Amino acid sequence: MQSPTFRPDIAALRAIAVAAVVLFHFGVPGINGGYVGVDVFFVISGFLMTGIVTRALQRKTFSLWGFYRARAERIMPALAVLCLVLAVLGLTVLDPMTAREIGISILATLTFTSNILFWSQDGYFAPGADAQWLLHTWSLSVEWQFYFAFPIFVMLIWRIDFLRRRFGAVMIAGTVLSFVACAAAGMLGEGAVKTSFFLLPFRAWELLLGGLVACYPLLFSRMSSPLVITTGLGMIVVSILVFDPTTIWPAWNALLPTLGTALVIWAGGRWDGWSNLPGVQRIGAWSYSIYLWHWPVVVGLAYLGLRHNVAAIVGGVVGSVLLGALSHMTFEVRMRKRLFGRTGRLAVTSALAGLAIPLGIGAVAASTNGLEAPRIAHLSPEIKAALRDYRAATSDRRYPADCVGGKISEGLLAICHIGDPSARDTLIIGDSHAQQLTPRVSQLFENRPGGVTLVTRGGCPTLPLVNLTTPGNNCADRNRAAFDYALTQPYHHIVIAAFWSGYVEPAQETGVLQRKLCFVTSSGCRTPLDEAGYLAQVDRAVDRLGIELKRLKRAGRQITLVLAVPYAFSNDPRRLYAETFLTRRLVAPLGIPRDQMTAPQRRLRDRLIAMAGAAGVDVVDPRDTMCGARTCPSTDDGRVIYMDNNHIRSTMVVRPEFAYLDRDMIPEHQGSR
Repeated sequence: MQSPTFRPDIAALRAIAVAAVVLFHFGVPGINGGYVGVDVFFVISGFLMTGIVTRALQRKTFSLWGFYRARAERIMPALAVLCLVLAVLGLTVLDPMTAREIGISILATLTFTSNILFWSQDGYFAPGADAQWLLHTWSLSVEWQFYFAFPIFVMLIWRIDFLRRRFGAVMIAGTVLSFVACAAAGMLGEGAVKTSFFLLPFRAWELLLGGLVACYPLLFSRMSSPLVITTGLGMIVVSILVFDPTTIWPAWNALLPTLGTALVIWAGGRWDGWSNLPGVQRIGAWSYSIYLWHWPVVVGLAYLGLRHNVAAIVGGVVGSVLLGALSHMTFEVRMRKRLFGRTGRLAVTSALAGLAIPLGIGAVAASTNGLEAPRIAHLSPEIKAALRDYRAATSDRRYPADCVGGKISEGLLAICHIGDPSARDTLIIGDSHAQQLTPRVSQLFENRPGGVTLVTRGGCPTLPLVNLTTPGNNCADRNRAAFDYALTQPYHHIVIAAFWSGYVEPAQETGVLQRKLCFVTSSGCRTPLDEAGYLAQVDRAVDRLGIELKRLKRAGRQITLVLAVPYAFSNDPRRLYAETFLTRRLVAPLGIPRDQMTAPQRRLRDRLIAMAGAAGVDVVDPRDTMCGARTCPSTDDGRVIYMDNNHIRSTMVVRPEFAYLDRDMIPEHQGSR
């Protein structure tokens, strides 16, 4: 095993890793793959922990309790303070909805299950990720779970002489098994990719790879070490610059930064010129605290609407480093000595008290809607009613509860039956804008024979040969399967409903077109960098949709294309809730101009209508029943209509103004347009 002495090269690797993560999260151009810094941290941790455990076992001085205590000393003080600060901030400054979410995250973070919590939600690269104040703690949970299981695993091996003498081979086997599972998950679609991103069994190979370096130290000469280190650093830097959020991660490609890290550690610190550059060792020493505090700064900027403000970003990066330095000196060093420098029961009592306070406040925030009732008690009845309605709206979604048995079939096709599962009257294909129709469909068939089937995938563009730029979504294959299903099953009527305008949606902060889609080619899925090229590819995708619809028409299907509901740009109930609470005045949703859309959105709308006309497809415009001559309302009987800025609430979609598809779904009216 390699020496346990201090390694400046490892501190420098930590500096590179935390710099990559911080710059990536703040959106600094060029650092598109900065998230690989976490993978670098994993390899480092695996190397250090394997050395600590095996050396102690060889000396017969290993204590499982001592190991856990040492890890807690390292991790807990600064983490507990961060959670305490966020809990207090949530309950005194931020709105109650945000405070509740912070409370839930604190409970998961301090029990080291936050990776499981965030795995059950939207994912690391999801659009709303910058509203999760403790999202970054998923990696700490993975590490702590490894810290908990790994020494027990090694102790068991150490008791079996045959395995102990082949410990390196056992480590290799574990590394290979975990890596194969991770690489396989990368080929199985969005859900599997998210699972491999967050959960330890699929990440263990990165930590075990570091452990292999400890098991098989290579003694490079002073002549060869610079070349080995330069190669390893180059692999890490290439990963940071070449990979991006569209990369399926982690998968086999994670070998690049992890093997690069292993090479640098393997070189044994025999060339230290690079690691002693000005500031590198300090950043390395502060890296844990910088990592802890930078993400809440990112989320705070997003909360204030400053996510894309250059001055705020620069201030955020500098502030994160300063907070990290202060946290390291105050909490990692001084508080650590005060809490854990004691002995026996006093040390345990101090540590438990340090955990109990943020856990208790987090539990209060999580269980009381962020103390909403007392915090809004002084407001007028009108404002209180609005706040409660806005909060209710954000979770007012019944899909898939309205499906038969409350379930959808899993796999490439997510199939939901409403009414008679054997009925083949109407098939709805689309995304979450098709899913939002389920309460109305359920109401229509409550006392009527027949049924409707939905084949949908939330977030997936309903266009042939098109994927999202987020990794692992597999939308193109899902769409191919959906249209093949429509052709092979004897449905009389096919409805296509999607959030078309979202494909050419501008960023609210900047107004710049978001290029959310990539277009499948023989060389992979590509996203044009220029707006004109991107819109041209969208046009071609619409043309391909027209070809699919003509194919269905020739097979005798009646087809209806549903345009997007009006886009409520500034009427997101979550935003209305926060602004109403923070300003202590009613921030009501505004009416939506009937023709409110950007030039790219209008262009896509016109293209869809023209395509439908050429294919002989009926077109339904939700505005015809939702809107007046000039304005589309955002409220109904004093209740907000939308659950976010583009989806209709489930309790609203059953109202008369959303009857635009009723005739298409009821068998006796089909074909009567």
